[in-house]
Amino acid sequence: MLNQEDRLNLALGLIRTAYNDYIAARVLLNRNYTLQGVILSSTAIEKYFKALIVFHSGKIKPAHFDKFDQIKKAVEEIGYNVLIEKMDPRFIEILTKVYPLRYYDNIKSPTSIGFFKNQFLGELDQAIFWFDKTLIPSDDKGTVLSPVIRDFRNKNPDLLENNWVAQNPVDKKRFMEINCEGFAIYIHPRNLFSEINVSSVKLTIPYDGTMHLINVN
Repeated sequence: MLNQEDRLNLALGLIRTAYNDYIAARVLLNRNYTLQGVILSSTAIEKYFKALIVFHSGKIKPAHFDKFDQIKKAVEEIGYNVLIEKMDPRFIEILTKVYPLRYYDNIKSPTSIGFFKNQFLGELDQAIFWFDKTLIPSDDKGTVLSPVIRDFRNKNPDLLENNWVAQNPVDKKRFMEINCEGFAIYIHPRNLFSEINVSSVKLTIPYDGTMHLINVN
């Protein structure tokens, strides 16, 4: 188990790299490099969870997002399961399914993922907001300024573009319902993957508190 200073240093390192992954994911998603953006989102959320775990338990959790049950158990052990409960289960499902797609030679069975890009981005931004509110580490000089707050104050466009959380009073329901553009991917281990933009027309889709998934066969 790590001592308090080592916990802080490792947690801060994870937070910084997680945030950089998050910003890179936002840029990719906003430029329609959707699969790459979702894969990097999975990496970012995983690192935020690990920062939370190591900061509160002093233990390093080696599990990755394809073993989300192990991450969930570690989060529950430190008493922060409410963070997972706040997240849309379908958002977690996408992050879990997309993690193995980083390495196509590891894909053993057909895999498909489909969703609306604005809804995924909306859930991603809200998850980072919750992590930022939960992870407030401090050192002997006081509370450490989070990269989220720093970039918000500096008006970093990579953080603010299409970010309903940062652009209040835009409400989540409105953001999740308008300009919905579908994306889907089907990957077979013996064939090249097929990436599908379900619609180039931005639709309006009712939002009832959970993401809409697109079935791909």
